[in-house]
Amino acid sequence: MRLKSQYCQSKHTPINTFIFIESKGEPGPSVSPNFPCNHFSTTMADNASNKRPKAITGGGTASEISPAAELISSNADLLTEIFLRLPAKSLLRFKSVSKHWLSLITHSQFSTSHSIRNPRPSISGLYFYTQGRLESVSFHGRQNLPSLAIAVNGSKPRILHSCNGLLLCKAGSRSESIYIVCNLTTQKYKLVPKPTGLSYRLYVRRGAYLAFDPSKSPHYKVVLGSRYSASKHEPWCFEIDMYDSETGNWKKILPPSTCCGRGVFWNGAIHWLSYKKVLLRFEVDAEMMVALPLPRRSPRILPQNCVKYFGECGGGLILIQTRSLKDTRFAILEWGSDPSRWIVKYLVNRRTIASVFPAMKFFEIYVLCVVKGEDKEDYKLVLSIQEKAISYNLKCNTFDVLRDLVPGALLDHNENCYSYPFAETLSPV
Repeated sequence: MRLKSQYCQSKHTPINTFIFIESKGEPGPSVSPNFPCNHFSTTMADNASNKRPKAITGGGTASEISPAAELISSNADLLTEIFLRLPAKSLLRFKSVSKHWLSLITHSQFSTSHSIRNPRPSISGLYFYTQGRLESVSFHGRQNLPSLAIAVNGSKPRILHSCNGLLLCKAGSRSESIYIVCNLTTQKYKLVPKPTGLSYRLYVRRGAYLAFDPSKSPHYKVVLGSRYSASKHEPWCFEIDMYDSETGNWKKILPPSTCCGRGVFWNGAIHWLSYKKVLLRFEVDAEMMVALPLPRRSPRILPQNCVKYFGECGGGLILIQTRSLKDTRFAILEWGSDPSRWIVKYLVNRRTIASVFPAMKFFEIYVLCVVKGEDKEDYKLVLSIQEKAISYNLKCNTFDVLRDLVPGALLDHNENCYSYPFAETLSPV
């Protein structure tokens, strides 16, 4: 379902393609590298005795294997270079072409190289919870996202955070928590060793974050931020426990600043909003907390109950806040293009949304995610509204209904957000 209030033209970049056609007329996968050949196609035979693809000429008739096809099939280095330029979704389909392709694509070194070559996979959907039940929504039609089909000691994990295609989950009880890093694209997961010396006080608030930037390292870090007090009358303390997948060890850090609430990994650090006029930043590699003062010309940051969304989008931080539930507008702020302050990118009037969904109420709007389009000013809001998940293109002023939600079901909310972005990646865990 697509609802428009005005027309917007999208930009598409043409690509060269190799087209594979399966023998029973089923559409095969497409490849998009820059290759010396202008165009070629192959047919996959069902006969088990003939695994090699046959070339198809421009007219569509089968012929002997062309020199170009023979060159690709016999040169593993050349085939690997082609595969490194393809998205993870295509490579998952290509695993079934032959045992040779399967061995190349599933090799751990290739997975690492592919994630380094493609460090910012585009978001293709979201996971979220409604009354304890895991749900998902795809941005590409009504297809399903991969399922979280694992159990640890009889306990089903719950997603806590997502970062560049990997998910951080938790299973078990509060005192016996088991943290898990998952790649749902490859259906691989790893149990994180239990942290040593983790505080289990009566009064404790804990945030769990995944720090993963494949452009810098194939390894990730799990960051647990604990804010606790011995009693109601004692001052609050803050400590960080951090796990490094490269060393397999935990480390405790005692930063001078206390953090709580929504935390977002961006630009090598986890960021928190502060009640004071600062943006708190924990630099993961340097293991250092930095307070970034907000200049007077920067828009005022409202209290946590006024924050509708805080996350990363298109190389910057995005903050959405509104003054009250009765306010007809909410502001979208960006930190990144000007690194010293917040910039107001959009003022969204809820009446614009209500004109398309007249039965909505303002307190029923939940911002699930913000997605950056091809253009610099092209932002899309993914909203939960009126028992629907919708996409709202701010530049074009258009709406897409992504899926229907369970009537009457409320979205679960944790300290970080309402939803967890899903991006396809081959990154090993």
